[in-house]
Amino acid sequence: MKLERTLAVLELMKESDFHFQGIKYLFKSDLLALADPLHDFKLKPASEMILADFQSLYFACQQGDPMVNLTSLTPAEFYENEKTEIGELWDEDLLHAVIIENHLIGVLNLRKDLNHQSKIYSGSINYIGILPPFRGKGLGKSLHLLGLHQLKQLGCESYVGSTDSRNEPMLKIFAQNGCQLFAEQHFFEP
Repeated sequence: MKLERTLAVLELMKESDFHFQGIKYLFKSDLLALADPLHDFKLKPASEMILADFQSLYFACQQGDPMVNLTSLTPAEFYENEKTEIGELWDEDLLHAVIIENHLIGVLNLRKDLNHQSKIYSGSINYIGILPPFRGKGLGKSLHLLGLHQLKQLGCESYVGSTDSRNEPMLKIFAQNGCQLFAEQHFFEP
């Protein structure tokens, strides 16, 4: 029944003046039994950095992301747009620069959410980014796993994450770290 309704909605959107933009996959995982990260990362809170330096790092990690258009934005503008988009769930205390062997290699932006009915915390990674020169070296899997460990330390019992269906490296990371696909969202624009 649910699948039939979803297919009917998708067909209606295609027949209307809306244009298909893409699919986002949603994953979940409990945080009870996590493997250890393969790399020894150090997290440096963004609050311990000059804001402009952290904004530049955050911006540089977005380079090459097919879902992000950086052409008309400065690092500060992009950072403020991200902050506005995430809204009240943006927490400056959960933003980190990632360091390995004394090299800044990326960013980790975490989120902790309280389910007001169950009183249980779940966590998310708002953004995980690695600078282009450090990509393709297996660091993403380990950094994602470190993010899961950080969420567990913050008292989160479960994790929910998402990515664009075309983001093959992140889809691979979700699978490698034992996350289960539980939903997909289709995006349309008029």
